Amino acid sequence: MIEALENSESLISLSPRRAGQMVFREVVSSSLKDLEYENGEVVRWRPKDHRLVVLDPDRAFGESILDRSAVSTSVISDELSVFGDERYIARAYDISLADVRAARRFEASLARR
Repeated sequence: MIEALENSESLISLSPRRAGQMVFREVVSSSLKDLEYENGEVVRWRPKDHRLVVLDPDRAFGESILDRSAVSTSVISDELSVFGDERYIARAYDISLADVRAARRFEASLARR
């Protein structure tokens, strides 16, 4: 641990305004891979292993949605718990079965945490 603290290559700053707040590069870098940037700012998150889902503050107030249709993943999950029929939900929301399944998987991944 002491060696890592002495090695400035293993530390990065999270904020240009607070250069003294350092974190371990190895720990943080894996969390930053799924983020999308524009003009140096984070603008959206596409969670790893959930390529059809996006969290974007400019869409649906940052709620997790299906990227193509902007339907909330939690709404799809709730509908599935009531109706249980993926095909019915896909028709009702005019989305693909792949989208329905992606929403279900994403919401299930949140429940496991």
